[in-house]
Amino acid sequence: MTPVLLGVAGLLRNMERAGTGIFMGAFQIGDMPHLKVMKNLELFAKEVMPHLPRTKHNYMEKRSLPAHAK
Repeated sequence: MTPVLLGVAGLLRNMERAGTGIFMGAFQIGDMPHLKVMKNLELFAKEVMPHLPRTKHNYMEKRSLPAHAK
């Protein structure tokens, strides 16, 4: 399993434990160069967002998250 999927699996477990179905990210960019900020946001959108719940309370109903990560 990739580090991204490990992180997503942990995030989903924590969301389930907390009883929440909404993820609200806070991205601290400080004085990071604009191009790096954009690259990081694009990577988040491509690699993480597809695994997040689309509606409240469907924490583990993700398309591509392996079963052993649930």
